[in-house]
Amino acid sequence: MRRVHVIALAIALLTALALTGSATAHETREIGKYRLVVGWLNEPALVSEPNSVDFRVTRADSNEPVEGLEKTVKVTVIYGTHSKEFALRPRFRTPGAYNAELIPTQAGDYVFHFSGSIEGMPINAHFDTADRKFNAVQSLDELQFPVAEPSALQLQRDAREARADAGAAMQRGTLLGGLGLAAGLVGVAAGLFALRRVSTS
Repeated sequence: MRRVHVIALAIALLTALALTGSATAHETREIGKYRLVVGWLNEPALVSEPNSVDFRVTRADSNEPVEGLEKTVKVTVIYGTHSKEFALRPRFRTPGAYNAELIPTQAGDYVFHFSGSIEGMPINAHFDTADRKFNAVQSLDELQFPVAEPSALQLQRDAREARADAGAAMQRGTLLGGLGLAAGLVGVAAGLFALRRVSTS
């Protein structure tokens, strides 16, 4: 019986540590009468790995979750000069929590811009990883050990470069082949011309 209690206590401690780690990787902000918690759903966020914007909303005074925001709030994910709007989806069995799935393809800082309304209150809020309140996206090679493997994105780039090199080599080969054929035709013509001169002399 004592062993069961020890195991239960260990599980509780591990759960508490996991929740603490998750909270520190998110930004918490109060807007009006609401508390917003924003970050990446999966931490650390890695290049080319499926992830999601994690958006949670509760009432600041009662901590009661706010539901139905998938109908009134949108999130735009911004990276440098690139931006894309994503729809929010309510998280299964987690009232007040919403996901916007995406796969980040570049390492660095991202901005989550939420727009729309929360129960009639307009929202226009930016959450930026550059503020270091939640994590930027990391490249895979920062965590790989002992040998860093190329990402799917890098493999695609390498394949594109290889195809481009092969195309350029083919063009050079075609050009050289054409020049060789032209030179051969000139040689044949010169030989025929010389043969005719010999035969007529």
